[in-house]
Amino acid sequence: LFSCLSTESSVIHAQSKKPRVPTRPAAFTQFPQVRFIGHPELEANDPFLVPWVAKIAEWIEEGRTPYIFLHTADNVMAAKLAQRFHAQLMQRLPGLPSLPELYREPAAEQLGLL
Repeated sequence: LFSCLSTESSVIHAQSKKPRVPTRPAAFTQFPQVRFIGHPELEANDPFLVPWVAKIAEWIEEGRTPYIFLHTADNVMAAKLAQRFHAQLMQRLPGLPSLPELYREPAAEQLGLL
């Protein structure tokens, strides 16, 4: 989140609200947690996802169960960011199953009550 300069209002708003804390890629429990707030342009996240893919894969190989929270400032691209991360993780860990479908278009427009 803080690694980019953006004119997008959702990013600027998130940067003003979120604490600026150091990255600590260390697992202190069996269930390490990572929160990654990504840029709305998905490709811009790749250089920052690469070290996390390696770290998460390492934790899984150690037998840990990491929890990864990936989202964007306005959450519009959160599902796509998660899919992008998981695809990279599957390349690193070939036996990892695919994610279930994360987004579905509405089957039909909901009818109004009146």
